[in-house]
Amino acid sequence: MWRHDWSWLALSRLLIVFATLANFALATRTLGVHEYGLMGLALTVHSLTALFFISPAGQHLNKNLLSWWSAGSLFLRFRGFFLYTLFVATVTGALAMFYWHWQDLPATDSYATVIALLLIAGTWNASFVPSLNLLGWAKLCASLQCLSAIGGLVMSVLLSIYKPSAVSWLYGQVIGLVSSALIANAFMWKHRVAPKSQIKADFISSKSFMEFSAPLSLAAGLMWLQWNGWRPIVQSWSGLGTLGVVLAGYMLASYFWAVIEGISQQALHPRFFSKLQGGVAQSQLAFKELVLVLAPLYTFTAALALLAAPWVAWLVPSEKFPHIGIYFSWAVFVELCRVLAGLFSHSIHVDGQSKSVLPPYLWGLSTMVCAFSLLYLVNYKSVDGVMISLLLGAVVVAVRMLVASSRYFLLMELYRTLSPAIIAFGVCVVCAASFEISGGTPFTLLISIAGLSFVGFMIRCSLNRIRKAYLSLMTTNSHGVSL
Repeated sequence: MWRHDWSWLALSRLLIVFATLANFALATRTLGVHEYGLMGLALTVHSLTALFFISPAGQHLNKNLLSWWSAGSLFLRFRGFFLYTLFVATVTGALAMFYWHWQDLPATDSYATVIALLLIAGTWNASFVPSLNLLGWAKLCASLQCLSAIGGLVMSVLLSIYKPSAVSWLYGQVIGLVSSALIANAFMWKHRVAPKSQIKADFISSKSFMEFSAPLSLAAGLMWLQWNGWRPIVQSWSGLGTLGVVLAGYMLASYFWAVIEGISQQALHPRFFSKLQGGVAQSQLAFKELVLVLAPLYTFTAALALLAAPWVAWLVPSEKFPHIGIYFSWAVFVELCRVLAGLFSHSIHVDGQSKSVLPPYLWGLSTMVCAFSLLYLVNYKSVDGVMISLLLGAVVVAVRMLVASSRYFLLMELYRTLSPAIIAFGVCVVCAASFEISGGTPFTLLISIAGLSFVGFMIRCSLNRIRKAYLSLMTTNSHGVSL
């Protein structure tokens, strides 16, 4: 049964990868660079309110999901949360309308509407579908994630045939997200636990909001400025066309990392969050094990992604999106810093000190703002300058978040586990740079094979340490939920 379950999970993830690549390839072929730029701006506005208002609530949900489900109060608590989501969606639509009018962009009402609906659909999907995995229905969760990806792709293509535009493409994604969320909602409602007694079922108390969610909201706002605030700057400095080209590489890297993060969350988060119910000592151990497993795996994955950079250009029409391999490599590096910072920030679930995530993002944002200011003063308003500034800020965030969370593990222990991955990543950075001067496909292929062989050797060197931490995380658990 165990092998059958994990075979299905692996197959579902493979389907999601293919659906994601097809989504990207068809979107870049269907939409022009200006439309792609508009879609990027729409997602930027959406991510602002999603991170600032919705993400902290999602963290609160993950932290309390198992206890709420066992007490039979989960659906009662959801009611207030979704009324709150409708309010945030209204604010998001109004914000989008203001920005579109301010920048004199086309189809203001259409974009404002679809951005608001995307926030509702995304929140509903992210609340119900991943919850299935945490509650032990991993196969159903994986199936519905496939439905979201494939259903969204099919609907986007059909709507874009009728009217090729970024709005049509985003409406297709909304339909895919809503369809899987409805099924997850119905399934959880059917299997819900009846409340044992009359209980107070607020989604969040004022104390929890001030101590946990409010600092996370501030951190999420800083995150948005860190990871998405550069997009309006590129649009202002270089225009929608250039933004569309840069975003093609960046969003492909984002899709790639979303799949990787989804795999890690589906495999490890149920154990991690269930261990948090076992007291402080067990929570600290679970966090250390999670870091020792995922930090090297994320770094190795980034190294492999850099080797794939020259081949991603085959997914898009090169005449519309030139130099996409360069932008993809840059985005892989930035996204690696983002996911590592997110991994280290899980320390807030151990001690509840969500304020500890604020200083790293302040440091990173300050670094990026200083770099942007310098570019502006010397009148160097180029995409290259934006890329360097964002990368510097991303590295600072990851390093500072590591330092902030290092009280729960020995840095030397992490270094011994992570050092082969860092070496492999460094070699692959050199390989990615050499792709631009290799002179043709045979040399590029040769460099890719050599880099792949070296990464494989480094993975073998660190495999025992990763495996030891993984087995420790997955076995010692007194409050677990079966996977």
